[in-house]
Amino acid sequence: MFVPFESLPDNAKIWIYQSSRIFSATEKTEISTFLSGFLENWTAHDATLKASFDIKHDFFIVIGVDENYNNVSGCSIDKQVHVMKELGTKMGIDFFNRMNIARITDGRIETGNLHEFTDLIRKGIVKDDVKIFNNLVTTVSEYKKTWTQPIRESWIQNFISA
Repeated sequence: MFVPFESLPDNAKIWIYQSSRIFSATEKTEISTFLSGFLENWTAHDATLKASFDIKHDFFIVIGVDENYNNVSGCSIDKQVHVMKELGTKMGIDFFNRMNIARITDGRIETGNLHEFTDLIRKGIVKDDVKIFNNLVTTVSEYKKTWTQPIRESWIQNFISA
């Protein structure tokens, strides 16, 4: 069952898909129609899931499910991944390049390869107070609190000192 994203509780499970490029207005409408249809009928072992999505910054898709209603299963997560791969193929967008890092620079989103990005940080070209998107968050609560965070507080620190 599709519900408004804002109605998901703080402990709702989420997945964040980062696009390889910005969505156009037409694409956002297509994405909304496609995902609304999928989430309206998304199930886990024939149990309806209470789910939603949000498109953020014309660049990210956040899918959430309220596990207080029904739990997701491995098969239902596989269905979601399959749907996102299908959407990516249909639109010519890569949602699965985990080496692509997004950061906020002068109010706009920039992306780059993890290795190139960490080199820029090591050289001091990108400062450690620049905010990145932490697409590893797994709940609505984490999403609200730590989806964007300064590099110095992020998981990328592990790669800088390596």
